[in-house]
Amino acid sequence: MCHSTTCLESHHIFGAANRRLSEEYGLWIWLCREHHTGKDGVHFNKDFMQELHEFGQTVFEQQYDRETFIQRFGKNYL
Repeated sequence: MCHSTTCLESHHIFGAANRRLSEEYGLWIWLCREHHTGKDGVHFNKDFMQELHEFGQTVFEQQYDRETFIQRFGKNYL
């Protein structure tokens, strides 16, 4: 997000019950600590989380279709 290349942390785009699916499909990204767990980071910013969910679904749909995404992840974020 900020183009930082230091102190990066991996973030599963779809967490909780879908964390394993994020791993399976490579749907994780590197974030700096502030964008990951900072006060406005993805874990505390609903809009940022939605943006990443949309990005993750878009990436998934480059290889699979929307129906498969919804079947696997249980929701359409787009």
